[in-house]
Amino acid sequence: MNFDYMLTEQQLMTRQLARDFADKEVAPFAKEWDQKNEYPRQTLEKMGEHNFFGLIFPPEYGGIGAGYLAWLLVIEEIARVSAQIASIMGQRSYVGEALYRFGSEYLKKTYLTPLAEGKRVVTFAFSEPQTGLFPQGLKTTAVRDGVEYVINGHKRFASFSPICDFAVIFCKTTDNRLGLFLVEREKAGKGWTNDRLEQFMGRGGTVSADLILENVRIPKENLVGDENSGYPILLDVVARVESPAIAADSVGLIQAALDEAIKYATTRIQPWAGNKPIAAYQAIQMRIGDIAIDLAAARSLVYNVGQLIDMGKAPRMEAAQAKAFAVLAAKRAIENSLHVHGAYGYTKDFLVERLYREQKMGELAGGSLDMQKMIIAGSLLNA
Repeated sequence: MNFDYMLTEQQLMTRQLARDFADKEVAPFAKEWDQKNEYPRQTLEKMGEHNFFGLIFPPEYGGIGAGYLAWLLVIEEIARVSAQIASIMGQRSYVGEALYRFGSEYLKKTYLTPLAEGKRVVTFAFSEPQTGLFPQGLKTTAVRDGVEYVINGHKRFASFSPICDFAVIFCKTTDNRLGLFLVEREKAGKGWTNDRLEQFMGRGGTVSADLILENVRIPKENLVGDENSGYPILLDVVARVESPAIAADSVGLIQAALDEAIKYATTRIQPWAGNKPIAAYQAIQMRIGDIAIDLAAARSLVYNVGQLIDMGKAPRMEAAQAKAFAVLAAKRAIENSLHVHGAYGYTKDFLVERLYREQKMGELAGGSLDMQKMIIAGSLLNA
């Protein structure tokens, strides 16, 4: 299904720019980055030059104000060739969204502007070893001491924390509620250490590690929002950027699965069956048809969410619906594409093998599928 009728001329141009960049600057190297677990700093700097990290932020903070749907279009195009790079783009937006919506003018000018320009590596730190995504169980604390806060705690899955410039970190405050704090890695000195570098199944180069903070002092100006606004900030970030980004990432993976299935099915010849390509057979056509159906449905949900956010809404239920459907659609699509490839799909010679590994992250990141269903049901039952 062609969704171009839903897009403005600017959005179409942004998508084409991202598509060209993905094909020329990302696709030729994505397999190597994955195999070598490499963080592609130069490519990310080029993305900054193309304003891909500033799409949702206004010009006064280093962005271009293209909107959330345009941003989702770019994530989709990048994920089509490298879910690793799409994840990095999404993660930077989580930090930027928190600063833009809730940060002071000082935080926006000092930290959001260079982030939107693609000049900073950042970390979004919530999960902890014992608690996962359960907010009431967080143990990292931020205690006010005069004009400073003192932070102590242990974060898990703190992506890019060993190489970042700064992190935004969820902490318990003195009244046992959540606050959000910005910590610069270099200024934290010896109080900032990393441990237990993760080795992920897919999306190599994510550079995720435990982040341990010991008596790290930060100025009170580095509080994002107020001391008790951490959880509302988290909900806003999840609804506006995290869930939509994961859903758009999944749409890119479905598109890649479809492209690979068509390419293989139309070029794989079976001499024992009249020298026809396997695309001539109904069983193969049915799998390709199923992929196309999932692609159209997932894409429509994601584009709807982007339009709602551009209208000024924080569509928590719709974002959860898009994420829940898109990640499962990507799973089905990639499995169908792999079966079209047969045994060759299980080899690293074909892209579908990497897609199979990359997709799984979408099911696990940003809250499980059951959590998305609880968000949807809660929105309906409390309406």
